[in-house]
Amino acid sequence: MSWDYAWQAGPKGGTLSNLADYCKWVRLAGGGETIAGKRGINQVSPYRHGTHAVEHKFTTDLIVPLEVAFRFTNASELVTHADGAAGHQYENKATVERLLSGVKGLAAIRRTLPHLGTVEAFVELMAPSLNSQDRLSYVYMMNAPAGSWRAIAEVTDSTSPVTVAGNAPVHDAVVEIVGGTDVVVTMTADGATVAIAGATPAGGVRVNFDTGRVTKITGGADYGEFVAFNKPYGVILEAGDNAFSTAGSPSSVTFKFYPRTR
Repeated sequence: MSWDYAWQAGPKGGTLSNLADYCKWVRLAGGGETIAGKRGINQVSPYRHGTHAVEHKFTTDLIVPLEVAFRFTNASELVTHADGAAGHQYENKATVERLLSGVKGLAAIRRTLPHLGTVEAFVELMAPSLNSQDRLSYVYMMNAPAGSWRAIAEVTDSTSPVTVAGNAPVHDAVVEIVGGTDVVVTMTADGATVAIAGATPAGGVRVNFDTGRVTKITGGADYGEFVAFNKPYGVILEAGDNAFSTAGSPSSVTFKFYPRTR
């Protein structure tokens, strides 16, 4: 049984197009899924075999080897071009390459996975395209700076542990804290904390760990001077269960995030 990945592409933040309208097939080159590695090095210690592991490393960019075979027809599998089948093939190729180039920045590609639903990656074409099986098939080596695919459906979780689907860490979660005084939210696994000095303002506080911005939920005013983290990365949610505890009696602590997969 084959799976319809329903590939789409287009400019980040813009309208995406179905690649099936221009391609006979779309897949990842080699027929398998690749994952990003980790960056950084371990420490060498005198008089010790091997190295001393630096345990909390971060991932590199993700390479997405997108392989496509262009149609000799229009989306309805008809030859209607003034220049015949060759005209369709060249126009289809030009259209897909425009979609993969984005507009003055990253492009978005989407696909539907059997276990996680629709996911997307924001990508750049950072290497020349290559012919693959024949002159009508090409591999586009796309670079996803975030290091993983992101589900397009946001998850909201207010209970401990916060359960994260997928198999990649989530660095761009948002936490909303309502109520309490001198509130501290502590992640059990690594001890990362979010601390609010004084009484939490009416309506609560929103912390965006991707941008680092801290605002009042009501009105959106900046509230960063009253919020502190004990880790330089704020909070990272790992795939699986993420237990946390609170102090200062908040009425609610809500995490909002998009699961990620390598």
